[in-house]
Amino acid sequence: MQQHYLEQSGVDVFHDGGWHPIEGAKAAQVTTFHGAASNHFGIDPVFESAILPNLLKAKRVIADSACIRDMLLKYYPFKPETVVLVYLGVDHARFRPIDDKAKLEAARKRYSLPEKFLLCVGPFQFRDNIELVLQVFAKNEGHLRDTSLVLAGGPEEHGPQLRAQVARLGLEKKVVFTGHVSHDDL
Repeated sequence: MQQHYLEQSGVDVFHDGGWHPIEGAKAAQVTTFHGAASNHFGIDPVFESAILPNLLKAKRVIADSACIRDMLLKYYPFKPETVVLVYLGVDHARFRPIDDKAKLEAARKRYSLPEKFLLCVGPFQFRDNIELVLQVFAKNEGHLRDTSLVLAGGPEEHGPQLRAQVARLGLEKKVVFTGHVSHDDL
């Protein structure tokens, strides 16, 4: 169906997330890769069987972090010129400081936010390396005496491990798990 649509539309570039192979497509393909090449047990078989073959066929692969770009180039047979780094953007009209003092105080109360904090936005999954964020925060706690770490977003399946690490690092009073936060509150 995709090939038929591409031919009818005269499209010569098809962009997708690597999940949708275009069998026999004549069109060039640009694919964005966000990660998920491994799981707790090593390389994810879905990645190797379904995603990687399509990434390797693409004329360009957009990596949205230097870590993803470097991983693709180090472990897989990509030509450096085919993997392009493009950082994810932010809608500054939507995500900006809350100027309304009452609205800001309501958000602080709703999420039990401390006065001063560093914000890390999830959802938090095993591949996001939040453990490293927690380790760095713990190592620098002396410099951040009056600063907490707020993890805004769902902890997903990784929540129990993150909470256990917070306890191991003795950060229970310094780390706030908010759960889901609306875009307006972010």
